Amino acid sequence: MVVGDPVMDQLRFSRGQRDRYRRELGLGADERLVLVNSTWGPHATLAADPDLPQRLVAQLPLGRYRVALVQHWNISQAHSRYEVGQQFRDAERCGLVLVPPDASWQAVLVASDLVIGDHGSVTVYGVGLGKPLLLVSDGGPEVEPTSAQADLWAAARRLDLGSSFRKQVEEALGRPDAEPLRRITDRVFGVPGEGKARLYAELHGLLGITGAKPRVHAVPRFTPREAEPVGAYLVSARVRESRNRVELERFPDLLERFHDPDADVFLLVDDTEVDPGVRSNAEVVVTGEVTGPAEAERWVRRALEEYRGASVAAAAVDGGCVVGLRDVGPWRVCVGPVQAACALNAWVSTGHPLTPELVLAVFDNDVIGVVALSEAPAVGPPQQRRSSQRRTSALRGLPASR
Repeated sequence: MVVGDPVMDQLRFSRGQRDRYRRELGLGADERLVLVNSTWGPHATLAADPDLPQRLVAQLPLGRYRVALVQHWNISQAHSRYEVGQQFRDAERCGLVLVPPDASWQAVLVASDLVIGDHGSVTVYGVGLGKPLLLVSDGGPEVEPTSAQADLWAAARRLDLGSSFRKQVEEALGRPDAEPLRRITDRVFGVPGEGKARLYAELHGLLGITGAKPRVHAVPRFTPREAEPVGAYLVSARVRESRNRVELERFPDLLERFHDPDADVFLLVDDTEVDPGVRSNAEVVVTGEVTGPAEAERWVRRALEEYRGASVAAAAVDGGCVVGLRDVGPWRVCVGPVQAACALNAWVSTGHPLTPELVLAVFDNDVIGVVALSEAPAVGPPQQRRSSQRRTSALRGLPASR
């Protein structure tokens, strides 16, 4: 007889808990979760590219995407949990959600927006839930060529391991082909929604007993362990001069080796970064520790003295930050230190003048802030205020973004 798949049924019945699962993972309302699934063996996702999770974390902008990794039990059995943890240690610090084999991968799958995987069961479950799919490996000889799964993998969109991941992820999310694939999985799961009840009824009949109809429970929640934060980021800034608009995207510097080498970025560090080589290369320096305006101004000046390669520094205060450049400012503005410092660095390093009337709209992960120098008098004593002409001449000598 055909009883269906109780695991698939539980996943489907748990979809109403998706927002709760996403909150447990710490995801923002507009943040997309990309789940990477790997079975074991020579045709697995991680066999095709052991660095795939790190590459995704490095190439997808922070705050807009998170990446989770679900691995088959046999991977940690073959290589030990310690070795697996070491392999993905840096990526986990940069936001990778590393799901242990005995944890609730089901909750992470329900919370996800896109599945990248192989011929393993988690990939099939994701397609059955209607998730868009980018296929890394179809399993080759491990899949029966006349099976429904073979038809599924033949119809799936492939991930090109040699091309930009971001573009492929955005295309998969923007043009989902989930429904045709989901219909193929109906052949795999048999009788959707009835698996557990049919299985219990059959077992009760074989035992000659009468039992109550089994209850359906939501899949358990999963809370990732808290990783040590990173203190350095590569920032991409797009300046739209006609609208005084700066669009920011951040990527973890710790995974720099997996970045696009041709990307136009500059280095942002906060005061938790201790590596001297990273600190010496910073163009923008910030602290998120909230203090009063006077103390924040002193921190900005000290930071610019200490970080000789930095052009801009900013320190948090209530309601915004104090931000200054090496030869200009500081000012108090009503956005956070990262947004203010990165926006001003992008503006001036692309040759744009800084005037007392300047107002910049800053877009950071779809959050809009405004840097308005016209409403931000210098925090320091009057002699530190300069004319617009002197500001402009000083700024034209600033180094360009690398």
